Amino acid sequence: MENEKGLSMVVFDVEGVIIPKQRYLLEESTLLSRGSQSLVILDGLLYEMGIRPLKTSLERIYRHFRGVAFDDLTESFKRIPLVPGAPEVIDRLKTRGFSIALISSGVPEPFVQRLARELGADYAIGPTLEVEEGRLTGRIFSDIIETDGKEKALARILEEASVPPSACAVVADDRNNLPMFRLGVLRVGFNPDFALTAQSDHVVRGDLDEVLPILLNEPQPFTLDPRRPPLRIREAIH
Repeated sequence: MENEKGLSMVVFDVEGVIIPKQRYLLEESTLLSRGSQSLVILDGLLYEMGIRPLKTSLERIYRHFRGVAFDDLTESFKRIPLVPGAPEVIDRLKTRGFSIALISSGVPEPFVQRLARELGADYAIGPTLEVEEGRLTGRIFSDIIETDGKEKALARILEEASVPPSACAVVADDRNNLPMFRLGVLRVGFNPDFALTAQSDHVVRGDLDEVLPILLNEPQPFTLDPRRPPLRIREAIH
């Protein structure tokens, strides 16, 4: 089923869109020693600053988790809140006939699948953590952590769902998602970094529900709420 804009699928990045940005590593690193916590945060910052590529950063980060019980990691993940409005946004899209995909290169696939079940998403992709006898080995692997991993993952989903790229929108927040933008999808930057802003068709700076008028091809509702001035809600990038 397509809406008036011709869209039938929406892909959401996970960290920074569905869960708060940087909250995953901050929460999970509480399972580590103080020294390891600092190193994990440093590795994350070096990636955010563009100094180190994603794959290298993730490999270095998860080495610190060697020996951590996977069940403890799972319990820690359960404490991470959703971005306000995420369930309502996805529910609204589902009622309008959209398929929903969650794609992450940093949040492990079992946790992305948990979010998908909670939110009613149709597809969930993330990297694999190697686990032996219930504990992490410190290894992370998957095509999704490669430079063009998200592009390949989305291409597989579109092929499986028989959805052309022109009928798909991607909602994302940082440069790691730029490869998906190359497929010819509708590109929506949600509180994006500079690199993603420059490549987005639309930019939303505010709350997640503000992507709905773009995705549903509806006019932005007028609001007198001074906390959400309508002029800042959407930017069209030309």
